[in-house]
Amino acid sequence: MSHVLLLLKIAAGYLAFNIVNHYATQTLYFETGAHLIHLPSGLRLVIVLVSGVLGATAIAIATFPYAYFLLFKDNLPLSMLISLTTPLIPLVTLTLVKRFVPWKINFSDLNLQKLFILAVTYATTNATVQQFTYHLFDLASRPLNAWLVMFAGDILGIVIVLYALRIIGKVFGEKKGR
Repeated sequence: MSHVLLLLKIAAGYLAFNIVNHYATQTLYFETGAHLIHLPSGLRLVIVLVSGVLGATAIAIATFPYAYFLLFKDNLPLSMLISLTTPLIPLVTLTLVKRFVPWKINFSDLNLQKLFILAVTYATTNATVQQFTYHLFDLASRPLNAWLVMFAGDILGIVIVLYALRIIGKVFGEKKGR
């Protein structure tokens, strides 16, 4: 039961974060599915890194209503496809990268170089798969531009989320040390 509760908490938190981010960053939305700064990409990477398949499942659950009711206005096939690819991309990326760039289960050896490889691989894969999906549904009027914006937005979102987590970790680490 605790896994189900954790799944629901992650899904609800991710959905709320995604909706707030959507409205807060509308001025950074330049192409179909592409924000210049996309914090949910960073959050997805962290969620899947920390909680694996459970986190990916929660992201899939949260992505469907967001895509169906907010992004693609009742486009069921596209919303279903996006809700499947969105969590699978970080899951597959992390699985493949870990084969070539291993890290400890407690993440103690995740250094800047490993995080850079993860971020670039994820952003490249995510932008490619998502923009190809939008192209299939005839939503991408400028696919190369959209890919570039999405890639940059994913990288910036990952960097911001990771630095925010680092700052939070330092603040709470200092409080524990007192």
